[in-house]
Amino acid sequence: MENVQYKTPQNLNARSLLHAKYGTNTYPWHKWLFDQYTFPEAADIIEFGCGTGELWFHNKEKIKKNWKILLTDRSEGMVLSAKERLKTVSCSIKFETADLDTFETGGALYSACIANHVLYHVPDVSRALETVCNLLQQNGCFYASTVSETNMHELREIVGTFTGNDNFNKINNNVIARFSLDNGLEQLKKYFKKVQIREYEDALEVTDPDDFVNYVVSCNSMYPGITVLEENKVHDFREYIQEIINKKGRIHISKKSGTFIAEKTY
Repeated sequence: MENVQYKTPQNLNARSLLHAKYGTNTYPWHKWLFDQYTFPEAADIIEFGCGTGELWFHNKEKIKKNWKILLTDRSEGMVLSAKERLKTVSCSIKFETADLDTFETGGALYSACIANHVLYHVPDVSRALETVCNLLQQNGCFYASTVSETNMHELREIVGTFTGNDNFNKINNNVIARFSLDNGLEQLKKYFKKVQIREYEDALEVTDPDDFVNYVVSCNSMYPGITVLEENKVHDFREYIQEIINKKGRIHISKKSGTFIAEKTY
């Protein structure tokens, strides 16, 4: 993953919008995620890839005053955005520009570590999981959300039919396949004895071509050297998507996402 993809929140926001606006599950993703977490009364929590702080922003009422939270992201722009959004939260939240695959533990131990939709971006997943283990206290939990390799396959098929190439699937195979709902359990069990997987039921029913196109364009810098949709084809692609919506009323996109819960025990 090149820094340009997440240098600012723009690309992430384009993708988040599609899920938030067209999801069929009326219970929001970030609230569902938070419901899966079990934190001790005086929790020390670290999150990698915090983005714009969405997880905490949508669960502000559940944050306890005696929690200590460290939110990190490799993008300074994301960290600044998260800091601004969470400035009214009444607990100890620190912000740091940091990357999971190069993070130095420094002896600090945490009761929980969170990495949502992060591990498939990490070049060396094994090294990242080893870092997480070193960061966790005994009986500490690691929460790692991801998607299946079949997630949103209809979207990739539509793009491929228009472009005549397989670039979107290549990105999926090069990125998502590193750590997905399909292979994450096997990877986590090398480091954690107790691992659970919980899935979030959802789908998308997209009715606005601009939102669909913006999502696709936001994926252009997801993987070095692979372009999903050329800039000079964006206008024609929008017309193509509009025609599909005119005929069908909406574009159905299936989803398969969830989170792993791994507990550090001996």
